[in-house]
Amino acid sequence: MKRWMAMAFLAMTLVIGVAGCDDRNRGPAVLQGVIEGPGPVGAAFFVLPSAGVLAVEPLDGDQVFTRVIPEEGTIRVVLVAGQTGGGSLRFRVRVEDGRGPLPQGTLVELADTQNRRVSGTTGYRIQIRP
Repeated sequence: MKRWMAMAFLAMTLVIGVAGCDDRNRGPAVLQGVIEGPGPVGAAFFVLPSAGVLAVEPLDGDQVFTRVIPEEGTIRVVLVAGQTGGGSLRFRVRVEDGRGPLPQGTLVELADTQNRRVSGTTGYRIQIRP
């Protein structure tokens, strides 16, 4: 019986030790972001929390313009589709620590592929994930 208890204790110690050593996401990480909705998007203005965010970068030939607002603790982001634009806008977010909570963006304003303002952001969303 003592031998069984010793083996169980050893196994439990190993499991706890291995679980505490998961360094896969420790340190800086790159997250993938997308703005999706019921219609094609040519440009988006959104806000991200600045805590833990190192940079916002465009993909697919798009352009991104950012401004950090320290007193608000936010980053204002304007993402504009490139020449092949239309559909979903995709971007990258570089963060300080991949283990932390994912940044949650808030859409402020959208434009369609003809540069016309989209009335409201209902049905559109920002998804940011590893």
